[in-house]
Amino acid sequence: MIKKKINSYDLLNLYNTGALESDLAKRFGISYQAIHVRLGKVGCNFRTISESHMIAARRASSEERSRRAAAAHDAVRGVCQTAEHRSKIALARERRPSNFGRMEIIILRALKKCGIPCIHQKAVGPYNIDIAIDKLPIAVEIFGGNFHATGLHAFRFRKRFDYLLDQGWLPIIVWIDRDHPGIKGAIKYIVSFVESIRRGESMRRQEQMIFGDGKPRPVGKNDIYLRPSVN
Repeated sequence: MIKKKINSYDLLNLYNTGALESDLAKRFGISYQAIHVRLGKVGCNFRTISESHMIAARRASSEERSRRAAAAHDAVRGVCQTAEHRSKIALARERRPSNFGRMEIIILRALKKCGIPCIHQKAVGPYNIDIAIDKLPIAVEIFGGNFHATGLHAFRFRKRFDYLLDQGWLPIIVWIDRDHPGIKGAIKYIVSFVESIRRGESMRRQEQMIFGDGKPRPVGKNDIYLRPSVN
């Protein structure tokens, strides 16, 4: 129980000097969501997901990063995780969501406010969907940086979304970066997309890729390979 009243402007000052919302939640013993609401009420200019990740990465020393990487590799080296085991891990994440982004929570709440029931971190086989509109079904994924379109991230993207498409899900990928920080347009796009499906309109079996303003994200030659659409 919090005995001392927390001044929202003190929270804002701490946030502006480099504290993360998770830091403030832990320090003052209140939820992440409560911290976010308090900061919003005093006009906080929130960081993007990528900026938050950069702050967390800068805090770790090179030795600590090496130690964490070595521990992670040691934990799985020589271990072949079965599909059943990975599916159990995904289900556990659905039951106890963690490491979610601020934008996920905002979009989740906005969709629910529009009367669209959603599930956070919905387990589908070995994967977890950021925001699942389960009855339709639509998978909303939030990407916070262009690193998703390169190297191993791009490979994992294609494998993940091929699986979701094969399971009957229609993915909507929302790209939020420094040049496209807003999300109101994306929320309107998702709501409109849901309403179209509810009306029985035919949709292509292909992931929808948009910016936070709701406009389509163009895909270049060296970008993520999109799956050919199937009506």
